[in-house]
Parts: sequence; structure tokens; C-alpha cells
Amino acid sequence: MIEAISLMGGLEYSGSTKEDEIILKRQSTSQITSIFGFTGLRIMDYQLKSLVFSHLSGSPRCYGHCEQTAGLRVIREDGDGMVGCYVCPSGYVSRIVRYSTKRDEEWFTSYLKELLGAQLDIKPQDVRVATRYNWDLGLGGEKHEAVLKEHYWVQSYRRTKSDDPNRQAVFMCSQCDSLFQQPASSKNTLCPACAPRNQA
Repeated sequence: MIEAISLMGGLEYSGSTKEDEIILKRQSTSQITSIFGFTGLRIMDYQLKSLVFSHLSGSPRCYGHCEQTAGLRVIREDGDGMVGCYVCPSGYVSRIVRYSTKRDEEWFTSYLKELLGAQLDIKPQDVRVATRYNWDLGLGGEKHEAVLKEHYWVQSYRRTKSDDPNRQAVFMCSQCDSLFQQPASSKNTLCPACAPRNQA
């Protein structure tokens, strides 16, 4: 299930349970700190998600496409972390990020290749990694401790970056949330599977 979260103002979460919804409401720094504890306790999925949406996601601009705000859509969750796409109202995917407690560029590169297809020619050098510490997340703790890793791919910073308005670009379907490719200048917001159904 892909979960849509509004980043404007407080946090809003369309999860599968009421418990998840309560957990993911905006929490204070002290609450987040008490959850993680910085004692080597494994970060559970909902705790990682809460940390990301309260401290990391922000309201970034859509890079390389428009100047509108891009929201974070979660497209994958597993035992080690989650993957999300930063998507503008037109559906353009400016970034794909994996938030995790482990560093693994090889896994993320392979995942991107499978997700986006061979046409985009994803290479290991297209993936960047950032480390987030307790102090730069505004979290408590006396030690200088790494909290999580961000593996990210930025569509407009790829080696194959082009200013051609008709270049192939990655979008997210406004109806089914699947990723698809079309010219960057296209105003279409539906993937090939959903478009015919809406024309019928």
C-alpha cells in the first residue's frame, strides 16, 4: 500500500490502522528522543517514518521541473527502512530516497534499476548517501551518534541530465501512484494503464 502524506502544516497520514495514524502525528523533540533513546535500540518501521516526516521531509521545491512544493510519497517499506518519492502536484518525481539504518548503495542502485527500467541507465555514481546524526536532527543524547542513512537519486542531477523539454522523465500516476515515464513537458498525470480507463 502506498501512503500519501501531506507535508504542509502538521503531519497527515493515510495509514492502514488508527494506531499508525496516532503515532505519525507531529511529535515533539523530546517524544522522538524517548522513542529512539540512542542506545542501540532497533528503529521500528513506524518510528523511522515518524522521524522522517517530523524532521527530514520538509517542504522542498520540485527540482528540474517546476517551482511547486514536492510532497513525500512512501512507495516501499521493509525491515531495514523505507523508500519514498518526492512528487510535485503535476506528478514529476524529483527525488527518490531510501531512509534506513543501514548503508547499502548496491541494494538501492539495483532497486532503482528494477523500479525505473533500463531506459534511464542508472549507475552506482548516480546514488548519493548522507548520514543523519542526533544533533543535526535536533534530537537529544550526549553522544555524537549516527541515526540513519539517506540513499538518494535526484532526477535532474543524473549523468544523463538534459534540458530538452521532451526528454523522458519519471512521473507518479495521480490515480494509482505507479511510476511511469513520459516527456518532461507533458501535462498528463495518468499512467498508460489508467489513461484509457478515464477516457472510456
